[in-house]
Amino acid sequence: ARWLAWAERLQRTMDVEFGDAAGGGFFSSRAEDASILWRMKDDYDGAEPAANSVAANNQARLGAMLGDEGLRDGARRTVAALRGRWERLPQSLPAMLVALERVISPARRVGLGGTPGTAEFAAWAAVARRARGGPWVLGADAGGEGARVTRDGIVEVEVKTLTELARAVGVEVAP
Repeated sequence: ARWLAWAERLQRTMDVEFGDAAGGGFFSSRAEDASILWRMKDDYDGAEPAANSVAANNQARLGAMLGDEGLRDGARRTVAALRGRWERLPQSLPAMLVALERVISPARRVGLGGTPGTAEFAAWAAVARRARGGPWVLGADAGGEGARVTRDGIVEVEVKTLTELARAVGVEVAP
């Protein structure tokens, strides 16, 4: 949870410092940099993805993880700002096209009951991933010994019951 909060702060700082509120996307320099005559926007994913591709993916993923529609809208605006480029030459922005897919069909969360670490749980987790369940595979030990809510193998939240699991993924639970 600490790293997720840090990623959100970093994205918000990038939005303020480098974002183009009028045209969408991100500039490669700050507005107040007097040494820059013309502010450019990266629009080519070479050996490293362009800053705009990274930003759009960050916004889409963080928006999905945090349930933040503002971040999701930011991803849509960033993808739209570079539309002319990726429509004409899609191979120039493969990472942006990944962001486009995330904008069009956001990841879903899949909750699995069982004991993480068992072969049976691993098999169900693999099925959930293949079924486009998104990057989240969640589990809780019904026996109450505690379990992990993970994202790509990273522990995000510890839960002890299926009710806590449901709340961790944003599912309303009746009292």
